[in-house]
Amino acid sequence: MPERAGSIAIIDDHDLFLQGLALIVKRDFPAFEVVTVTEASGILDKLANGTRFDLIICDLIMSEMNGLAFVDTIRKQGHRVPVLMLSGINSVPPIVEMQAVGANGYIHKSQGSRALSNAVDAVRDNPFGFKDFSEEASGMGTLVADADRIPDLPKLGDRQIEVLKLLCVGGQNSEIARALSISENTVKTHLKYIFVELGVSRRTECVQRAQQLGLI
Repeated sequence: MPERAGSIAIIDDHDLFLQGLALIVKRDFPAFEVVTVTEASGILDKLANGTRFDLIICDLIMSEMNGLAFVDTIRKQGHRVPVLMLSGINSVPPIVEMQAVGANGYIHKSQGSRALSNAVDAVRDNPFGFKDFSEEASGMGTLVADADRIPDLPKLGDRQIEVLKLLCVGGQNSEIARALSISENTVKTHLKYIFVELGVSRRTECVQRAQQLGLI
């Protein structure tokens, strides 16, 4: 059996898509070992145990830990492995937030296998700055390196996340208050903070923004 040139990890909580993606990567990069997991914690554990990866391909929106939180975590732990983000969302992707946490590229799930392989090659060979490989971006990837215009990610506490999740399933202030055993005034205070952090002014905008960022 030939010696492996390196290792590529893929994280996606949709197993069918995960296996299809793995087949593409194995076909186009046969010299690399391909590691697949459905939860980001699986790769966090491997990194903690000293496993080294040449590239991580990570879904943006996942149930256990979203892609932004995953990249933010590994960067804070000091891991510099290149990360290519991907998603199937129909709304505008949170490119700025991906840059903020230290991702290296983004591609939409609807793009073809050749586009994916090109993105893998580009990010692995030049893991600096950020490259947008989505069809909306011009050329073969837009390189962004101006860190001065990257804002912080929303800083929400556990209780505010709980309020946000209930809001996103249609909960009214009174229903959220009963569910969390807090007063309606407290709910209003949390919502005011959440709106400021997400940069929105309406409940519908809040839901859309939370979905874009993978917060729910």
